[in-house]
Amino acid sequence: MSDPVFAAKAPKPQKAIIAEKFVIVDENGVSRAVLGQYSKNKVAVGRVALTLQDEKGNARAELAVTKEGITGLNFFNKDGKPRASLVFSDDGGPVLSFGSKEGDSHVQLIIDNDGSPHFLLDGGMPGIDMFDKDGELLWSAP
Repeated sequence: MSDPVFAAKAPKPQKAIIAEKFVIVDENGVSRAVLGQYSKNKVAVGRVALTLQDEKGNARAELAVTKEGITGLNFFNKDGKPRASLVFSDDGGPVLSFGSKEGDSHVQLIIDNDGSPHFLLDGGMPGIDMFDKDGELLWSAP
């Protein structure tokens, strides 16, 4: 008769993992996602962000909160320039921005603290076009 076999107990899972930064890399060692707090960049000290990166390690999307409580969801082009963002702070209204490939913000939808909406077009020759359900131009300005 052989010795009895005992099943090993599964280790008890940790309730928390504590770290300053988590980095997820792909099979080639390229950083694809980072969750962490900025501590060395003087402009962003205290800012916490989840950054998603492309196959070259360039930031393409980011969800962030600053030490002042400003939250933002940002999207970047392949060159790292901001193309779209939604930002909100407790002492200011939400701002939805769209930018050029150079990263300059040209379209913004803003709600002020008093609830006043603002729609801003900036740069180049701004214009507004309205189309019907079939794609036919109904109205254009200028």
